[in-house]
Amino acid sequence: METMSQYKYFRNKVETENLDPKEHFVFITDPQKGRLREISNKEEIPTFEIPENVGGRFSVLTPVGLVPAQLMGIDTNRLITGAKSARDRFLSTKDNPAFTLATIQYLLSK
Repeated sequence: METMSQYKYFRNKVETENLDPKEHFVFITDPQKGRLREISNKEEIPTFEIPENVGGRFSVLTPVGLVPAQLMGIDTNRLITGAKSARDRFLSTKDNPAFTLATIQYLLSK
């Protein structure tokens, strides 16, 4: 819903200026289905495809999420380093925040 609302808003801006949408849009979308895919195919708007095994909202650490982040000036190397650190902590048997929270909740219930 949010994505299509934003698209419609900016599409209106592009059309108001008599600009070619395929020169001013790049979609990040499913490789085969969805409304943006339909528009992309019909109007030849370029796309970055979300990996099939990753849901759209979980794609932030895939190339389709990192490219826009980098274009916005986000230090993607630092972002990846932070994500790896968080992953390592959650997979660790010591200093694991999920373990700590579960232990606290268990103890509080007793």
